[in-house]
Amino acid sequence: MKTWILRCSLALLLLSPVLTYAQAAYEVKLTDAQLLDDRVVNFKMRVTNTATGQDVPPLETGDIAIYQDGQLLTDSQMVMNAITTDATHPTSHTIPFDSQNVLRASGATIGLVTDLSVALGDPFIGEVRTAAEGWINLGNAVSPNDPESIGLFIPRSSNSQATRPANAPEFDRDHNKIIGVLRTEPPRDGATNLYGAVLEAVTATAAEAKKRGTDSYVIVFGDGSVTPDSAGLFSQIVDIANKNNTIIIAVGIGKPENLDKATNQLPNLASSTNGRYVAGGADVRPMNMEQAYKAIVKPVNRTGYDVAFVHTAPRDDKQHTFQVKVTIAGQTWESSTLPIPTDVLTTTSEFIPLSQIQKDYMLRGIPAAIILAAVTTALATATRRRPTRIEPGAGK
Repeated sequence: MKTWILRCSLALLLLSPVLTYAQAAYEVKLTDAQLLDDRVVNFKMRVTNTATGQDVPPLETGDIAIYQDGQLLTDSQMVMNAITTDATHPTSHTIPFDSQNVLRASGATIGLVTDLSVALGDPFIGEVRTAAEGWINLGNAVSPNDPESIGLFIPRSSNSQATRPANAPEFDRDHNKIIGVLRTEPPRDGATNLYGAVLEAVTATAAEAKKRGTDSYVIVFGDGSVTPDSAGLFSQIVDIANKNNTIIIAVGIGKPENLDKATNQLPNLASSTNGRYVAGGADVRPMNMEQAYKAIVKPVNRTGYDVAFVHTAPRDDKQHTFQVKVTIAGQTWESSTLPIPTDVLTTTSEFIPLSQIQKDYMLRGIPAAIILAAVTTALATATRRRPTRIEPGAGK
């Protein structure tokens, strides 16, 4: 019995680093703290997954707690408005946490692997170009404010060639640039290392997607033929793709006898990464690609928060601070501290008042007076009460 317990304990110890590593980590970011009134503090917040750069699903008021000078505020009412933008409702809102200072849905990050090998034969090189351009056009209407970022990968037939065309940007949201290179890039002589290009595309696309905070996809166009220098890459591709949540969609283009060979690993590559293999000739291929695109490729929504609370800091010459703690799946994540502002918001500020944000984005039929009354009541209550000392961590 003791031996069994020791074995179980050892197993748990061995597993614990894995479990810790697998658990998502989040960053709570605050900015733009302003006073809307004598004691009403308004600030903006985003909560992002540090591994993917994506925002967490919209939080509820009960998921967050505000700490003043390290103590939990329990007698201060709070108003939190979640602002979510998506491709269907591409409303932008200023949330200054990135280089664009705007909150809006983002198109996917996509790596296009286009096999332009002469071994494909006529008319299949032309069909690869046409299919890849058609795929790009499928995403033109999605997330117009932050389009899909696309990188082009062309399998090489010799080590002297580059998989990334020299005249193509690494990844770009200007789809016309990518199409221009796709149309003019010369074919490769001889057999190409298709799976070597897929491996490079999966690695680069996953890294770019993390940087942008989007999902990543690799789209492969070709007949799936394997060359000696690409044999054995299948497991590496699948492993990297699945670790980075990169989905592979493969479009089979080439001679029927090549597509039917056992060396065509594209169907297995797609199914092993939760993707799809698109079959069919030039007459039905556009429709099949559109179905795959709509079923699998998704833009990423963004969520930001406008939060107002009533601070209870004493009126003295000391600097007082506040902090937000967010609970996700039972674990708490802390923001950095911000000073409680001392000056009431002026009319010259570019910051949009909370009442206007409520009206424009969140209320959707709920009278503004209801929420504003909550803030007013909290303000009146706070001015009558002295701060209650709460030990850190209480109320969780």
